[in-house]
Amino acid sequence: MASLKADIAAFERTQGELEAKYLHAWVLFYQGEFVDAFPDFEAAATFAVERFDHGPYLIRQVGAGPVQLPGGMIFRPGRKAVRRRAVASRHPRPLIPTELSAGL
Repeated sequence: MASLKADIAAFERTQGELEAKYLHAWVLFYQGEFVDAFPDFEAAATFAVERFDHGPYLIRQVGAGPVQLPGGMIFRPGRKAVRRRAVASRHPRPLIPTELSAGL
């Protein structure tokens, strides 16, 4: 999780520069470093998965406000997500929202 915190800190530290160069683009950070900017989320996620496998890495849209997730929503991509949702439905309890990242 330290790597994701480094990615978030790097994004926040460079936000002004990113807004000047890449407003509305999707940017990718990995291990606290800016990697590249992409025209859409899918392009950024595809590149991240091909290059860094499971992550963690951070993909955010430059100039977009913070993402607010409802208390019962959690983002877990892949096959494990289906199994987790099935288990969660059998054992209803609130899920803790996480930082939205693209660990696809």
